[in-house]
Amino acid sequence: MLTSQRYEQYSDAEHNVWRTIFDCNKKFFHLYTHRLYEPYLVGLEGLELDPERIPTIEAINAKLNPTGWKTACVDGYVPPAIYANLIANRTFPLSRNMRSEKNIQFSPTPDLAHDVFGHLPLLFDEGHRDYLQ
Repeated sequence: MLTSQRYEQYSDAEHNVWRTIFDCNKKFFHLYTHRLYEPYLVGLEGLELDPERIPTIEAINAKLNPTGWKTACVDGYVPPAIYANLIANRTFPLSRNMRSEKNIQFSPTPDLAHDVFGHLPLLFDEGHRDYLQ
């Protein structure tokens, strides 16, 4: 279930997918900043993501450190009991897998881009952290 990120195994194509998703999100956030949840935007800035490269789990955890939370890499879906245990222990399960270029708009399976952009920014919000726990 828990696994290492195996960062060195990410291909150039996967880093390119990250760049594309990052760029699309940047454009979307610029257009709709006035409609987005402010704590999400603050958290996204707090992650200080590199637009060119997939982030390492170590870099993410360093940014999350002040929140009292961390991430742990997983492969695929996490059974509910394990997910709940991780969350109870202030650990967010982070998929190590990157979606493919053909699924750039939507990944049918858990992936790193979804977890990083969809979940991690709100860990900077105390109310959200309390709610999760």
